[in-house]
Amino acid sequence: HLFGATGTSLVNVTFSGFGSSSSSSSASAYCPGSTVLHVNSDGIMYFDTRNRIEQVVVGDDSTKIDLCNSEPQVAIRDIDGSFSDGGTPGFIISNTNAIKAHPDCYALDNAETCAAFCPNTCLRSMTVSVPSYYERGALTLEVTGALADTDGRAITPIRVKDFQTKHIKLPRKESSHGRLFVTLPAGGHYTARFLLTESGTPVWPLYANLQYEDTEGNCGPDFGSFAIDELESSHQQPQLQCDQLVQNGDFETSDDFWWHVGNLGLVHADGGANGSMKSLMAPNAIANGGGQWVGVGQYLDTRCIEEGYTYTLSAKIKLTNSVTNALVQCNLNDAGYSSSSDPNNNSCPGATLRFVNNVDGVTSWPNVGTMQVDISSGEEWNTMEGIFVATAENVAAHAAFLYVSGSPADVDITVDDVSFTRVVTNTDISDAPSFVPSLTPSAITDVPSDMPSINSPFDASNTESIQFLGNDDDSIRLVTNSGKDSTVLTKMAHIGDLDMIVHFEDRFVSDSGYQPQLVLFFAPETASVDDLTTNDNGFEPYFESTVVAWMREKIFCCMDHTWFTVKARSAVAPPDGT
Repeated sequence: HLFGATGTSLVNVTFSGFGSSSSSSSASAYCPGSTVLHVNSDGIMYFDTRNRIEQVVVGDDSTKIDLCNSEPQVAIRDIDGSFSDGGTPGFIISNTNAIKAHPDCYALDNAETCAAFCPNTCLRSMTVSVPSYYERGALTLEVTGALADTDGRAITPIRVKDFQTKHIKLPRKESSHGRLFVTLPAGGHYTARFLLTESGTPVWPLYANLQYEDTEGNCGPDFGSFAIDELESSHQQPQLQCDQLVQNGDFETSDDFWWHVGNLGLVHADGGANGSMKSLMAPNAIANGGGQWVGVGQYLDTRCIEEGYTYTLSAKIKLTNSVTNALVQCNLNDAGYSSSSDPNNNSCPGATLRFVNNVDGVTSWPNVGTMQVDISSGEEWNTMEGIFVATAENVAAHAAFLYVSGSPADVDITVDDVSFTRVVTNTDISDAPSFVPSLTPSAITDVPSDMPSINSPFDASNTESIQFLGNDDDSIRLVTNSGKDSTVLTKMAHIGDLDMIVHFEDRFVSDSGYQPQLVLFFAPETASVDDLTTNDNGFEPYFESTVVAWMREKIFCCMDHTWFTVKARSAVAPPDGT
């Protein structure tokens, strides 16, 4: 896993005695078969474009570089040209059609090096993630385009594969992907398409999640554009079917197209809803590391997410004890995350649709389904339903993952008859709601009767988590567990300082890291406090343009520290533009 890698540097080093000398008198001082820079085929993975050399001197006629029998996308930046003949800065790359895109790149004189040099160029690298059920090398990404120079010169087309040789550790885990690393000149405009490697047939792999492996400013700007052909109208692609987005929702013949959330895998279980033969279970034993994050999910075809369309979710849910296999009851009033060790925790699961756009830095998790009644009547299978309206931000996402989770540890979730259906489009997109209707308890119950009766300029989503302190409410305290959503709303101007105190009573840690946030934003004038109490990070698709500031805490399981991210915008216009 290389997101966040920073590359390596080799600075102020002098080499000598590598390879075989052309002078017989000094041959004994050399090491035959060696080179100053050598990349072999061991542990083939992505080669970071931020690997760089500077002030590197070869003091004799040593063999400089050998990229033969190595991975096909080596890229080493020569900062000052000290390593290259002629003293020109640029990139040393593999002499292959997987990376040699810039028209100025040329093969080095010695063919035995298998290397090329790209003078005075900047290369940027982007990861393209695809579903993990594709075998290594099964997909090829063909890229064409033009440079950002004044002539708009065409690049040499490249063909990139997921060339890693090692097996994916957990291929059915939702965070596992096939990955293709595309290295191209900075600032260019590119188009790409996926091909089945063996047949050359164009294909769209449900999603293609994009993320820069290096950061802007490494040596040049982001790509001007990078568009992948989604084959929506190609004669080579079967007619796109978007009325039903879930594939294999009845599990009768297999558990294909489904991933597990967490590390505990999936069970293609006997017995389903309405007398069917099969269903799908997410085991969640606390002894094996279970928790409320465990669940089942499916990546949706991103072409089918269209702005203004309404989608309905329906599923049958069965909850059982991980140890005894007895049916488990859940309570809608306890929906949402709470401490996994709480013996009274009987929260109901919910359905979430996670949208990811790593290029723009936008991720959102709208709720799209809840249990419709308390599971307390002894029924084996119960109904989960929900409604979702897609926004422009959802459409811009590069991956959409629908999943069911939220039951406490030692409660297995079994699903059957899962559907996510497109039912209608709004005739006027501008009238499409910016808030996704939610059936979570915060949105279906009245404000609690024990709400403070003081003349407060603030409204709170729940009094068990929010306290107004001090005179004139100049201090607000939010007391919460990880994953508990709380909102304070005011429609009056506040004069003077205002303290926002966030107290995390309990924090559970998942392998991906949990991110509590405190977000300040302008809301639509007609919004209620319940409208604004969305699931974690949910502000981004709804109020992203009006966010003033946020604080984020990130907690990882395998580190001895946490860190905070704080961001503030210097100027944010009110929603009416004044």
